Amino acid sequence: MTTIINFKEQTLLTIQDRQNVLCHSGCKMLTSTCNEIPIKNFLSLEFTNDYTAFLSIKIKQHSEDEWHPCLKRYRLMESPHGELGSNSHIILDQEQLIFMPRSIYQIRFILQQPSPIWKDFSINNVKIHNQIIPIKDRKPSIERLLASALINDDQMTEMTFTKIPPINELSQHLQAMWTICTKMQQLDYGPEHNKRFDIDGSYDLQILSYT
Repeated sequence: MTTIINFKEQTLLTIQDRQNVLCHSGCKMLTSTCNEIPIKNFLSLEFTNDYTAFLSIKIKQHSEDEWHPCLKRYRLMESPHGELGSNSHIILDQEQLIFMPRSIYQIRFILQQPSPIWKDFSINNVKIHNQIIPIKDRKPSIERLLASALINDDQMTEMTFTKIPPINELSQHLQAMWTICTKMQQLDYGPEHNKRFDIDGSYDLQILSYT
């Protein structure tokens, strides 16, 4: 599936000197938000360069998310002052990106052109390609697989193990779950922890001395 990206927000960053004269910084920021639901199962990003020398990308994976750098200062032109690469067709996939997003709710392109030679710069025909997975082929979440394994341990078959992701991916999820559990315990460990010694708003010294 292909999603065409339209930029409703375009910001040209400027610099103001002491004489209150605005100077171009050679940097633009283009932002696009998905209209309905986030784009999932990302495959690649495609666009045509228009005299942009360097490109950085940040994404939000959901509406409450923070901006995550997905690409940093990727070179699009051989030299900012030359024509080579100025109108090239670009496809970015997991080999160029810092990480593969699970979903894309909002995407921001930061364009840089330090050369003063060119009157303007941008990127055009931006498209995001993603894969549509049929419901019957979708893998259950790791949390559901673990829950199923704990509840139905005697019913696990060879087919069950084929649904489990690779061990490195499973390990990452387990580490993340362990971190969340640790933080939850830390939040619970507070003033309420000592309530078992509390008697009508004060503490019994005998009880405290025996513990």
